[in-house]
Amino acid sequence: MGKLSRTKGRAFEQKLARIFRKRWPAAVVRRASQADRAHQSDVYIAGGPAILGRLWIEAQDARKPDPLRKLHQAERDIGATSKAHGGHRLPLCVWHRIREREIHVTTRLWVVDEALARFVDVRNTPVTMTLDDFLELLS
Repeated sequence: MGKLSRTKGRAFEQKLARIFRKRWPAAVVRRASQADRAHQSDVYIAGGPAILGRLWIEAQDARKPDPLRKLHQAERDIGATSKAHGGHRLPLCVWHRIREREIHVTTRLWVVDEALARFVDVRNTPVTMTLDDFLELLS
């Protein structure tokens, strides 16, 4: 990886850290050092809601981002470190396409389910949809 790419990656990680700090001012938000990358995600959070400490964030700022590849990387990294951390980590890729405004998150539906479970028992929440929509889910 070239110096320009590392600089761009560092700037995006710093931006993400600022976003998290603004949202949760009491939390400690840090970028992992190159030496810690095997044991920490790109950006990690301590304090604030407990779920924040479980996030394993792979960040990508690119012209042609590949969020699924980065999500797989997060899942691979979690597998390698899960016993050391003794907890259930939540993999996600936070990505941005250069020259676009929005920052996106790509993750698994079970991660969204875990995040929602903090507010509502999603397993017992009633859902109404058309029969056609339900049958489409089964297809």
